[in-house]
Amino acid sequence: MKYIILGIDPGSTVTGYGIIEKNFYINSGCIPVKKKYQKNSYYFLRYIYLEINKIIRKFNPNYFVIEEVFIGKNAKNSLKLSQASSAAILSATKFKIPIFQYSIKTIKKIVTGFGNAKKDYIFEIVSKFFSIQNRSIKQDSIDALAVAMTHYFIFLKNKI
Repeated sequence: MKYIILGIDPGSTVTGYGIIEKNFYINSGCIPVKKKYQKNSYYFLRYIYLEINKIIRKFNPNYFVIEEVFIGKNAKNSLKLSQASSAAILSATKFKIPIFQYSIKTIKKIVTGFGNAKKDYIFEIVSKFFSIQNRSIKQDSIDALAVAMTHYFIFLKNKI
């Protein structure tokens, strides 16, 4: 059986994605929201939804895992993150893929061993784990891979 995991790091300007099979790197990338869509949230949501649909069609994941949206100090940013997350989740429901969410604190703890890890440390750990040599990979992709990695360790590792 395949165990392909699609990890998503939702964002208001860039949504990262990472695809792994079990504990092996397959692909990753970013969905930058085009400037013309940033001013109109309806098109912004549709764009993310359609791009995630393409990724799902191409890689046919068994699991869809997304970072939970946290409520920050800026309510407007939190709302945009929540909308981006919802658009991505809607794609997974369209394809009837099981959906899982993990908090950033859980992701950091699983990936690095402690819940207050900095982004550069997460980058280092994820890059080493998946043997990613390309330093041009974007932080949003690394974050999405960390989301997928978390699901592998929490949910799948003992089932395979």
